[in-house]
Order: sequence, then structure tokens, then C-alpha cells
Amino acid sequence: MTPEISVPIQLFIEAQQKSYARKLQFFLSLKLIYRCGKAKLDDGELLFLELTEEIGSRKTTLKYIRFLVKKGWLHYNARTGYYIIRSFDRIREENNWKARFSFPVDFYSYRDIKAITGAIIYGYLHKDFWRKVRRKKRVQIKGSTYHFCPPSL
Repeated sequence: MTPEISVPIQLFIEAQQKSYARKLQFFLSLKLIYRCGKAKLDDGELLFLELTEEIGSRKTTLKYIRFLVKKGWLHYNARTGYYIIRSFDRIREENNWKARFSFPVDFYSYRDIKAITGAIIYGYLHKDFWRKVRRKKRVQIKGSTYHFCPPSL
């Protein structure tokens, strides 16, 4: 059994809209590797992340970390030297996302970030389409959206 995390679908949609899919993939790898929520990220750990993520240079890795710190998803504790990884619930609260839909991601699927994002967007639009069709059908059957039933005496 491989460990998996439930990632909010708004995270994938926002990453696609604002073009930071690779940085989201790096964040998901941090969440999957460091399940306890904190990481030291010294030279050895950064080298391991660069090898697993196929990142060519340390400069790119540090750019991803700076982006995640600026976004508020990573927090550096100067006293202990650890990076604290934010939970998805905290990220959802900070961005005021009301929907609690999520998509399970594990070590095998997180690398296909574009395919996951496409599937999520397609599924969301499909569900929205059928919701509107059902609503229209209900109105056609009933004849109106408002029915007044007089109290029986």
C-alpha cells in the first residue's frame, strides 16, 4: 500500500491558471516524502529531491523553495533550521476555498501533474454540466421554480 494524500482540486486549477504546475509538483513531492510536516532540506536532502524530481540545478530547486515560502506553503523556522510544510486545510482556509473536493495523489501519480489537472478540470466541468441539465429538467417537469401550496382547512 502506497501512502497517498488528498489534494484540493482548487490547488490544481490555480496552478494551471497561474502557470506553476512544476512548483506544485515539487510541493507535492515534499508532502509525500516528509509526512510529518517538517524537513531540514540540507544539501543531501536537496540532492535527493533534485534526483527524484529530475531538476537540473540547485538554482532551480532554491527558486522553487523561495516560491513556496513566498506563497506561504513552506515556513522556515530559523531557530531549529527546519522548514514547516503547511497542511492542505490551512492552504484552503488562507485562500477562502469553500469546496472541499480533493483528488488522491500518491508516489506513482504525482509526476503526471498535467494529466491530473486535465482530468480534474474535465470532471468538474462534466459534473457542473449534468447538474445544470438536471435543474432544467426539474423546472420543465414542474412548470415553474416556485410553487405555492395553500394551507388545507
